[in-house]
Amino acid sequence: MVRSASALLLLAVVARAMPAGAHALDPVLFQLTERTDGLVDVTWKAPNARVPGLQLVPVFPPECRRVERDGSAASGGDGSLENVLQVQQSETDEQDASISHWAIQCDGGLVGRTIGIDGLESTDALVRIELRSGSVDRRVLGADRARVTVEGEPTRFDVLTDYVRLGVEHIGGGIDHLLFVFGLLLLARSRRALLAMITAFTIGHSMTLALAALQVVSVAQAPIEVVIAVTIWILAVELSRNAGESGTRLRRKPWAMSFTFGLLHGLGFAGALRAAGLPANDVPLALLSFNVGIEIGQLGFVAVVLAAMGALSAALEGLPPWVRALPAFGMGTAATYWILARGAALL
Repeated sequence: MVRSASALLLLAVVARAMPAGAHALDPVLFQLTERTDGLVDVTWKAPNARVPGLQLVPVFPPECRRVERDGSAASGGDGSLENVLQVQQSETDEQDASISHWAIQCDGGLVGRTIGIDGLESTDALVRIELRSGSVDRRVLGADRARVTVEGEPTRFDVLTDYVRLGVEHIGGGIDHLLFVFGLLLLARSRRALLAMITAFTIGHSMTLALAALQVVSVAQAPIEVVIAVTIWILAVELSRNAGESGTRLRRKPWAMSFTFGLLHGLGFAGALRAAGLPANDVPLALLSFNVGIEIGQLGFVAVVLAAMGALSAALEGLPPWVRALPAFGMGTAATYWILARGAALL
């Protein structure tokens, strides 16, 4: 009964997230590519679905000035970058994001200078800086760190903290992944069974995440999103069934289901990692850190739900029996919506 009530709270959150259709992390992508003579190409990719009132503005070193794409000075003004988004040289729209391109002039290069983004109170941004030397500096900016100093090579500590944070943010924004984990909580008949399922799910998604990130396997992201929604639907159907005394095959070996579906969810996790990229000199550390971040977020979610179940146990004793069916019904409804929305996007 408590599980049913706790599920209603989670499904209310899911209902608010459903119009977005997809689970994926949707940060801003801020990319700078150094060319010759101090010229820097800038790419700004912002998701079309944004928090109302959110205004994100790139921040450049004061020594830099905007220029035309051919390197000549931009017409008008004193070269200030305050309104750089108003002089974009080109802009294209994808299905879920708008991409803008322009150029700036930074004599002496970017190394040692500070860049950032204003307005990151409720979202994160991926920063990718390609230097003339060939090295790539990747960072994750957020409300607690809106500025970063460009380094020739990021330190191992920077890689560790940035990719752990990216993993936590990804699973935190992955409503469909969390809904699947919640389904495992409802399916588990004991703490031991829950531990086995969570462990199997972790092993499964860790394997395919690594394979996809290292480009050993390559699968288009859009079909995977549909399949992930199908895994939630299957779990919802199982929760709605009367398993009987012996239980269904899935209930007798739930860890096998968790492992198999974890393989599919790992391919979904890889989408965010591909967007961020992996530092050439620290691929194993970045991959491990990202996966650790996912596990931190996942285990934190499990801990919060279990605590809620315990806290509500006494207060919800009088709920009617039909409430028990609502979690599975809500999960199935959300999964069906995602299947249809993501399937339509493929067409």
